[in-house]
Amino acid sequence: MDLKTARKNVSDVIGRPRAHNDRSASQQRDAGRLVATYDYTDESGKLLFQVLRYQPKRFTQRKPGEDAGNKWVYTVKGIRQVPYRLPALLKAETVFVVEGEKDVHTLEEWEFTATCNACGARKWTRAHSIPLAGKDVVILPDNDDEGREHARIVAESLTGIAKRCRVVDLPNLPPKGDVTDWKTNGGTKEKLIELLADQAESSEEFSDSVPEDSEDIPRFRNNDRGVWFINPDSAKKDKLICPPFNILAMTRQRSGRNYGKLVRFWNREGKQRDCIVNDASLAGDGKEGLLPLIDMGFRPHRDRVSLDRLRDYIYYARPEKTAICVSKLGWENGTTFVLPEQSFGPAGEEILFEGADQLDHKYKASGDLVMWQQLVSRFCRGNSRLMFAVSAAFAPPLLDIIGADTAGFHFCGPSSIGKSTALLAGGSVWGGSSKNGFLETWNGTAGGFEARANLHNDALLCLDEIGEVSDKLASEIIYALGNGRGKMRMNERLQSVGNTQFKLIFLSTGERTLQEILQSAGKQSKGGQEVRMLQIDADAGAGKGMGMFETLHGFAKPGQLADAVIDGAKKAYGAPIIPFLKMLARERDQVASRVQSRRSSFGDKVPKDASGEVGRGAKAFGLVAAAGELATELGITGWKPGDATGAAQVCFQSWIESRGGTGSHDTRICLEKIRTFLLTNPRRFQNMTPARRGGVEPLDPEDEAIIDRAGLKSYHEDGWHHFVLKPVFIDEICRGYDYRTVAKTMIEAGCLERTGANLTDRKRIPGAGNSHVFHVTPKFLDAPDE
Repeated sequence: MDLKTARKNVSDVIGRPRAHNDRSASQQRDAGRLVATYDYTDESGKLLFQVLRYQPKRFTQRKPGEDAGNKWVYTVKGIRQVPYRLPALLKAETVFVVEGEKDVHTLEEWEFTATCNACGARKWTRAHSIPLAGKDVVILPDNDDEGREHARIVAESLTGIAKRCRVVDLPNLPPKGDVTDWKTNGGTKEKLIELLADQAESSEEFSDSVPEDSEDIPRFRNNDRGVWFINPDSAKKDKLICPPFNILAMTRQRSGRNYGKLVRFWNREGKQRDCIVNDASLAGDGKEGLLPLIDMGFRPHRDRVSLDRLRDYIYYARPEKTAICVSKLGWENGTTFVLPEQSFGPAGEEILFEGADQLDHKYKASGDLVMWQQLVSRFCRGNSRLMFAVSAAFAPPLLDIIGADTAGFHFCGPSSIGKSTALLAGGSVWGGSSKNGFLETWNGTAGGFEARANLHNDALLCLDEIGEVSDKLASEIIYALGNGRGKMRMNERLQSVGNTQFKLIFLSTGERTLQEILQSAGKQSKGGQEVRMLQIDADAGAGKGMGMFETLHGFAKPGQLADAVIDGAKKAYGAPIIPFLKMLARERDQVASRVQSRRSSFGDKVPKDASGEVGRGAKAFGLVAAAGELATELGITGWKPGDATGAAQVCFQSWIESRGGTGSHDTRICLEKIRTFLLTNPRRFQNMTPARRGGVEPLDPEDEAIIDRAGLKSYHEDGWHHFVLKPVFIDEICRGYDYRTVAKTMIEAGCLERTGANLTDRKRIPGAGNSHVFHVTPKFLDAPDE
């Protein structure tokens, strides 16, 4: 018999299941059959993505497509992860957490509110926990190691968020069984309610509290005089070990490392200070653990016993509140925006910036929003550059929301026309000081700039006067800022520690253009670099003597208006960004669609034949316009609707003019190189025009010596025709650029003649035979603007 039949018969004899290929027709029809679809929605019920369940058991996910021709996209990359049945659990007081959607539906049949995360065990994150803030949570684990580990992860994630969190094991579950299996085996709603009541006191509750009967842990009490060590020998007095202070919360990183305590105390001047003390620094002899506190002005008793007891007090403390520590400003976990001294995000989760107590930063506030509007914002009306700089200040937090990249804008022009004034006005949105406002300088090292950029992640970076740094370093910094990352680094053990990554909007000033800086640094100006730092002419009045201004608001001279803005930006700052960040944290998803729509409508005005660089530039200017309009809608700027968009359009047009039109930057630069080469190297082109030596004998080109020949030239009635050798055209003149695109552009303009479909022509070179040449017509030199 054949092998397939033999295998079937042997399998039947020995009682072994048949191989996959021997399944019945009905079984084969069921393979890969879709059996369930689970919708994951946002708070309002809008579909975010779906989980699909197939038989045999497997899962996949998909999200709605962006157009009618692409209904589904089978990836959830970039989609916000939410718990299942989000709208329902937001309204409930008690929520069950299970491992799969099927179990959620089982509990819903019993009129319970339940949820889970997509993708099964071990995929629960802090983002899934946030909607459960203040709720009584019951976790029903599956009966296997994966299920119990998943329950532990969920419970730890809910620490400090849920009102109560219990893990309840269902009785008599089969191996790998779940609540649905329990129901199949006779479980009922009433039995579950009874089980919860019986286990209310005995079920496992996750807590970091230390057992009260532990004899190894020292005891303390805290009152208005200070912290006291309670002597276990009742015959001896308790010992005062330090001044009073409070332990507000347990801190840790989201990864589950760097546990510590948030300590609040009063320093020697009586000022309230907060400090994070890491538990690891208190372990062992713990000599280094108290140094941050002492360095900030806390004054414990100096004797060794008091210091040891103080370390014990902090180490063993178990505050109920939990806070997440982060080492980077900006958006954290896509839900909370972190500043050095405050954060904005969902209720129930506190985020702290680690090291804020030792950081010298300018995220400060002075005055209120009304004061800022009167001293800064109102002077922006009618002044496109000022209004654009302030609008740009509201754009950085939107980068992460819509998935956009870093963008920079360079106000270029002569000195003393108000360039720094625009940066001071924009920087006052985020913070400042009475000396230099929110300004930073270009002067510094590349490594220093990486740290500075990291400090301004998802925020505004104002860099004044690019001339203070060498052209070489400036070009490196521009590339790093535009690329959004620093250099790779290694630690002392020669292990890679990665590179700094950031997103930001930066404003720059200077008297020189990006092209001049790159050329001075020995680098070519490329289109990709051009859109990293978009150049805007600082002279808004086009030579009218008004500098950056178009409207003086009643001042007699531009300098008086500049002084008023500078003085206002140093008195009122930091207040405008607060309501903006609060709104973004609250309405992040809704804001994304509005910003995308406005940015797209801005780009719709770009000519269809414009280059890709112009399209990218339009997106950057459009984002600034959308940010300014959003801040105006919130009542922050005090401007009229459409003002910010109008200012962005004026600056966008200035950029188009400064780059020489809407064509390709690389093509334009390469065309200029070709024109310069032809005009400055006449002796490298052998003259093939009929001529006479002394007016008598014709000149034989074969007798003419040409050093480093680049090609031929010949004069006709319409002018000089140049025949550039192919290797010279490609490898010398157009090196670093796409010569094909350049040649096609010249052909379309009638500046390059060719034979057939080739880009080149054929020409006999004296002493070398026929060669490929690029035939440049006189029109190329006669009409450079065209």
